[in-house]
Amino acid sequence: MGEAPTAAAWAVDGVDGLRSALPSTQSSIVGVVGPHGRGDDARRPARTPSFATAGQFSYQPHMSAVFTDAMIKLQGLTKRYGDTLAVDDLTFEITPGCVTGFLGPNGAGKTTTMRMILGLDAPTKGTALVNGKPYGEHKFPLHEVGALLDAKALHGGRRAFDHLLCLAQSNGIGRKRVTTVLEQVGLADVAKKRAGTFSLGMGQRLGIAGALLGDPAVLMFDEPVNGLDPEGIVWIRTLLR
Repeated sequence: MGEAPTAAAWAVDGVDGLRSALPSTQSSIVGVVGPHGRGDDARRPARTPSFATAGQFSYQPHMSAVFTDAMIKLQGLTKRYGDTLAVDDLTFEITPGCVTGFLGPNGAGKTTTMRMILGLDAPTKGTALVNGKPYGEHKFPLHEVGALLDAKALHGGRRAFDHLLCLAQSNGIGRKRVTTVLEQVGLADVAKKRAGTFSLGMGQRLGIAGALLGDPAVLMFDEPVNGLDPEGIVWIRTLLR
């Protein structure tokens, strides 16, 4: 029995953005995520997931064996806003140990897809499953998926620690874990400062701390290096390893 490698996904606008977000300096478009997260399935031979949608790339890490049960599974996922088709019949699986990047211009449907996976938007048709069920059906979803879609989606008057504590308490997570993730993202010294005073990069770090709260096996980031300085970009690459 082993520890499940993390599955990670993020959205970027263009190849250069994708390369800058990756935790690897290899020439391949999508880099490698090392073993992290939770899980107790037996290891199985590696395989490379197949994807039918253009503009979507995946890379299977160089590991002797990885878990292959799909952690995120989309089937015929479609979203319309009136006459506008935002996501068109999207089908794919994301398996543990795999980093997946959504590559495309603004308006291509990257964020909309992530919002449907997280139950924030209802699909027009099709399904999005996280560990075998819709995200909203999980009792403690932060233990299943950690996500950062919008670093500004917080109460600016709350202190950083209190913002994370609210999230933690909603999912049965204790105060000690809040302190741990603040240290992990480098915000321990500003834990008592109000989030509304944070720079864009500090806001990104706080959002990532929220994604890490439940020690999930799956991470989903939308433009994770947005606002980060070069040191911050190196930091997130190291984190995703």
